[in-house]
Amino acid sequence: MIRLKIGEFADKFGISKETIRFYVSKKLLIPVKNGSFFVYDENCEGDLKTILLMKSLNFSLDEIVRYLSFIRLSSKRMKALHNEMIALFEGKIDEVQTEINRLQQSKDILSKRLDEIRAIEIPREKEIGLPLALSASLVCPDCGSSLMIQNGRISNNEIISGDIRCECGYGAEIKEGIIVFEGASFSDLFEEHPEWLDHEKMLPPEYISTSIAAVNRVTQNLLLEELKGKILFDHGTQSGVLSNLIIEKLIEKTTDFTLYGLDTHFTLIRQFKDIFSLQPKRPLALFMCGNIEKAPIRKASCDLIYSCFGLQTHSFSSGKDGFDGVKSLMKEGGRWFETFFCTENKKDIRPEYADKAAFLVYRELRNRLSDIGAAHFLDCGTTKELGETRQYFRENTEVKFFSYAGIK
Repeated sequence: MIRLKIGEFADKFGISKETIRFYVSKKLLIPVKNGSFFVYDENCEGDLKTILLMKSLNFSLDEIVRYLSFIRLSSKRMKALHNEMIALFEGKIDEVQTEINRLQQSKDILSKRLDEIRAIEIPREKEIGLPLALSASLVCPDCGSSLMIQNGRISNNEIISGDIRCECGYGAEIKEGIIVFEGASFSDLFEEHPEWLDHEKMLPPEYISTSIAAVNRVTQNLLLEELKGKILFDHGTQSGVLSNLIIEKLIEKTTDFTLYGLDTHFTLIRQFKDIFSLQPKRPLALFMCGNIEKAPIRKASCDLIYSCFGLQTHSFSSGKDGFDGVKSLMKEGGRWFETFFCTENKKDIRPEYADKAAFLVYRELRNRLSDIGAAHFLDCGTTKELGETRQYFRENTEVKFFSYAGIK
């Protein structure tokens, strides 16, 4: 004969004493009173096995109580309860079948969507380069003279490779359609930082949502501008995913503008160019790799500057401020729209970036950006999911995102 105290009985089934007491209060279990405590016997053991089984089958506690009452009164002598139990189990079977039907419908929908995704043809990147129409606009950043292109390989009116020279000694190279000059890096960033390929860690949902809110603000600002005949300059394209999201929206409005794109890392600007080449219709575009001060474009020639965190990442990778370089390329009255990430507290910055506080602390960053003249800042949210900013900030830092709009 089994005679267990509550602790022994709970341990036998791997549940808490509080759960046992709850079942007793609901009359699901009927232990025997023995002095000042209850004793749990074979009947309690059988009832608890029934309770756990029926819970796993999604029976409610009220339904389980009714079933146990039926068993305790004996089905042979209680015809009314017998019929009720049949109805209870038939109803539960109907519920299960309804759920099976719902899940089958969900499976059919998912299978259809999967087939649609598999049927999508991913377009291949197109070989694009420096448009011949833009080659004449290149100027030496050192002396301001026109540049000469030598040994050029041309495809579809675009220069894919060649050399760029100036009589003053300035030189650059056209490589895979990208103008490469001083400050360009050819290191494989993802080989150096394999953790960047961990999308779950680098691109968590809240981080994406907060950063995209800032990107959307930049997009809205650009769409309010007259784009026709203008020069737009993304001075820090990075991989080009966010920048190309903006471009997609702009080309819905018009393709009658010229796009300049620059990054210090060749692998990133090439990826930007590859994504850009997939656009079904495109504006004229010039792709560059190197320090902005050595870019072969005319000073004060850009109507609209925009970027997604480009000023910060360019400054970190090149070791230079970058602000004055961008400002020098803007026309008088030109607009600058950009997204930024930062913290309110300098102590949140990792030691290796402590000397970059001017580009990572909110107040200092705002002061730097206000040097351009008229400036407007819009907070776009905060998150403790560091995502791609984890290399700059300590764990549990609340990262702030904002959009910036400046007029020279």
